[in-house]
Amino acid sequence: MKVLGEYKLWKAPTRDPLLVGISLAPVLIDEVGDPPHEWKPHEQMPPERNPLYLHGLPSSWGAVYFGNQWKEFLRFVDVRNRSLFSSNSDGRKNNKGKSADGRDDPNLWLPQSKTNTWRNSWKRFMIDFAYGRGCYMLHPNMGPSLGLATSTFLTGEHFGDGASRNPRQGTLARRSQLRLEVPFPPYMDLPVIDIYSRGIDSIIMAQKGDKFVRRISALSPSHSVLASLWSRPCVLDQKYAPTKSLCLSGQCKMLLIIPEGNVQEQMLTLTCGSIIATALGRSLVMPPVQVHGMNRSDPKDGRWTPLASLIDAMQFQVIFSTLHIVYLSMDDLYQWNPARISVFDSGVENEYAFVSSAGWESVPRYIWNSISQYMPPILNERHIYSAFGTCSDDMLVLANLPVSLITELKKSESFDRINRALMTSLD
Repeated sequence: MKVLGEYKLWKAPTRDPLLVGISLAPVLIDEVGDPPHEWKPHEQMPPERNPLYLHGLPSSWGAVYFGNQWKEFLRFVDVRNRSLFSSNSDGRKNNKGKSADGRDDPNLWLPQSKTNTWRNSWKRFMIDFAYGRGCYMLHPNMGPSLGLATSTFLTGEHFGDGASRNPRQGTLARRSQLRLEVPFPPYMDLPVIDIYSRGIDSIIMAQKGDKFVRRISALSPSHSVLASLWSRPCVLDQKYAPTKSLCLSGQCKMLLIIPEGNVQEQMLTLTCGSIIATALGRSLVMPPVQVHGMNRSDPKDGRWTPLASLIDAMQFQVIFSTLHIVYLSMDDLYQWNPARISVFDSGVENEYAFVSSAGWESVPRYIWNSISQYMPPILNERHIYSAFGTCSDDMLVLANLPVSLITELKKSESFDRINRALMTSLD
């Protein structure tokens, strides 16, 4: 209840879309290792600083799964369990390197994971599902083996004689050890751990899952159907049918943030765009910027000047390190009809002059309005990647970035450096 309240997890619109649920039990065993071995989170992450962590290994003990995530998991596992892909064997290979009964599809196995050999376990497939989507579960970190739920490992389906204590068995914390009066750290500061119990950047973890599922999708039409349920959905595709526009000069997978306001504000937009493009792994379009005439209140009173004519493109590329930059003129943009434009505030029309000049009036504008429809949290780079990372658009066009997102991106280590360079280059 404390976690749900402090992190505003009650409803999907305010919840991290990569979070599948909350566990009352800590992760005590690196279950994917062969052989599995004990893992002590409190030694890597002092509980005083990190009372909670996000782990790519979903829990089946004392766990709460969010309904939207669970429904998508059920659709995935229904196909994953079909005889074409799965079997009732434990997945082990014989001495010829083939699966035990010849039916279990090794193309679907997670890399170097002991969970591939688990038998009759729904948790195995939940781990598969979370890995492919780059998802994680929130776990407590209270001290050696301490938790709010544990298994007693009675003899049953998965365990034999339980005479000796299983290292997976935790110790139930007393109420005095919960420290419920102490506020939790900011959600974005929680450590992220992958299924191999190694610290990792959450975006990198999601990118690995995307790459894994894309490989599976290319194997066959049947695999493609499974992959469509396995991959994290593009938030735009949930409202619009997926579409593709024509590539321009062979350049695909671009990001265009529509410039807004005066030159300084347009440089702010481009700075945010560079951070978002890096997170999404897309080329950043450097569009023309608008230089206003005498009547600054009229968005149509201004000319669009190619940014490449105002800066030293080769020197400027150094600022962005590994980010690929593409300079497009208004004529270039006019020839390229994007599939859709994602607008974050229906009450602001800053994008109108740009859209009109580019000849994009007929392009569908998807307006994110939290009053009239579902709006996922777009508050930081993690949310940006989870929402748009799997979108197939050749050019993803965003307009009117939320103030909350800009505020968060300003905290990025690279923000000041890039914004200062942009402004200096215009001087």
